[in-house]
Formats: sequence, C-alpha cells, structure tokens
Amino acid sequence: MASNSNMAPNGDASSPSKPDTSSEIFDPFGLGYTSFHAMENYLEDTKKPAADDEGSSTRSPKPPPPLTRLAAVKKDSPPRNTRISSPLPPRIVVKLGIHEEVSSMAKSGLEHDDGTSDVSVEGTVYAQVQSSDATKNIPFRLSATTSDGHTLPFQGNRDYVSSPASPPATPSASHLVQINKSEVTSVDVGKYSVTEEIQYMPLLIERKVSVSGSVCRVAVQVRSKLTNAGDLEDFTIAVAVPERVNANTVRVIHGDGVWDPLKRTIKWKVTRLPKGQSFMIAAQAELWAPVSAAEKKTVRFPVLLRCSSSSDQVSSVKFYASESEGHPAAISVSTYHSFRLLHRLT
Repeated sequence: MASNSNMAPNGDASSPSKPDTSSEIFDPFGLGYTSFHAMENYLEDTKKPAADDEGSSTRSPKPPPPLTRLAAVKKDSPPRNTRISSPLPPRIVVKLGIHEEVSSMAKSGLEHDDGTSDVSVEGTVYAQVQSSDATKNIPFRLSATTSDGHTLPFQGNRDYVSSPASPPATPSASHLVQINKSEVTSVDVGKYSVTEEIQYMPLLIERKVSVSGSVCRVAVQVRSKLTNAGDLEDFTIAVAVPERVNANTVRVIHGDGVWDPLKRTIKWKVTRLPKGQSFMIAAQAELWAPVSAAEKKTVRFPVLLRCSSSSDQVSSVKFYASESEGHPAAISVSTYHSFRLLHRLT
C-alpha cells in the first residue's frame, strides 16, 4: 500500500504547520528557519528504504519538517557563549624632565685620575601628561632611587602632588601626581636634594703647572666624555692667579682668554664642546722670586668652571612613573635630562 504523501512527520494526516508570526522578529521576507537537527533527521530518513504492505522496497517522499519563525532576542540579555569584555584602560604618556643645579669639587690628589668629585645636587622634576581620555588626565605614581638603591627624599608641589594614602607618609615614599587636563605644557611637580661622590663626571678637567726659574705656566684641558648623551655648552673657565705671581707679566698663550688684574683672574669662554672632544687653555707669568724644587708644588692656580647640558645628568638619581592603585592605565614614560654645573679645582 502506498503511503499518503500528505502525511506529516509525526504520522498525522495534516498539512505542514504555518510559520509562527507571534514573536517580534526581523524577518521581512518571511523565510523563517528550520531546526538543524530536524532537517538532519529528515535527510537520514529519506535515505533508508521502507517496505510497504506488499513487500515493496519503495517509499514515498517524506515532507520536510515545518518552518519555525526566528525567536525574538531580548535586548537586555547577551547572546549565548558570548563573553562581555571590560573596556581597555586609558593610555597616558608621561614626559619627565629632570634638571639639576650641580656644585662639585674635585677630590684632592685625584685631579689627574678619572675626575672623582664631591657633588651636591639640587634637582627639579617637571612632568607633562598626555591622556587618551578626552575629559581628564589619569593620575600616576612617581618614585625615585639613587645608585645605592635607597629612596630619594622628594618634596612635591602641592598643586599636583599628594602624599601617599597609606602610612607612613614619608618624603621618600612614592607620590601620587595629578595634572589637570588644562595643563598642556610641563609643570614643576617637585624638588629633591642629594649629595654623592661621583667617580665619572660628564667632563674631565686636568691642570698642569710648570715652573722654570721665575717663569711659570699653567694649562687646563677640558674633555667631554664620549659616553655623554649630548654636547656640553656655555663654558666659562676662570683661573685665579696667586699672589706670588707678578700681575704685570700675565699673558694668555692659548685660547681667547681675558686677564682681569683687579680680580686677578683669567677668563675664557667656549660656546660648545662636542662629546668625546677636548680643548685646552693656557697662560704664562713670572714669579716675584724664584722658588726651590720643594716649593714648586705650592704654586697653584685654582680653576672655576661653569657649563651646561641639555642631554645629560650628573647625579645617579632615577625617577619612575607607574600605574597608581585605583587608577588603571597603560603608561609609557620618556625622561629628559639637563644640568648646569659649577665645578672647582683647588
């Protein structure tokens, strides 16, 4: 017996069900969809031969499963197997400017060595913040250390720097820095002071004094270290002439020096000294009276040197900017150094 071609999949003699239009969905063409598993079962069933009452192996086609309208998706519920990701933290760029006012004195007896000096530094820290947040700048944590690993006492500017939230609030602890969005240039965020013994200064000063009879010569060589980040600038070198020298006989023999008889100093000026290079200055004069071999070492010409740099620093201080607790941010830091040096060679 041939099976009824209008039989539904469940065996009931009914026509396929109409698509459900009761749910609010976006299906402008009325296509609907069918269950994947229902369609899969239908395809498997059509492949299997089924014998009828007369032993026939033929089987009439089976109608496909009914279409079902797309289910409405609630706007307030996420799709299944979808992970809700949190927004990325804002990105900030912190530019730190470290300027040092340095006063140094060469160690006695080591002026021909590597230039070891006693150094006193008064430093200022400047900061500029650029944030991806269009409404505000994210605060960051500022801390510093020296070569011996100890924290550095830091006096923050109260307009931008607050004390640590957790006790003890010591000057050497890290500080929270908050710079307003309206500040588009670098601002002074704090100052520090440190005294160190520096073995490798950015420059090396060598002084040679020779005495022959009553004639004496002094020569000073200034060399910029090859490892410096940049050139040294704005040199002023003053050499003091001792009282045992006849002021009327002072003469500059190397460099464009100027003799000031009132101050008893010879002064040279040099605009720039590239890193790794050197220059020499020299003068000659007569003593009031010849000196013995033992007294030659007492003929000294103290040297005072001033210079500056827009690329290097003298102290071993290092500053760090990091993410502050409670203020997540992706921080990148760039640091710029400069100094102005007053160096003495007695």
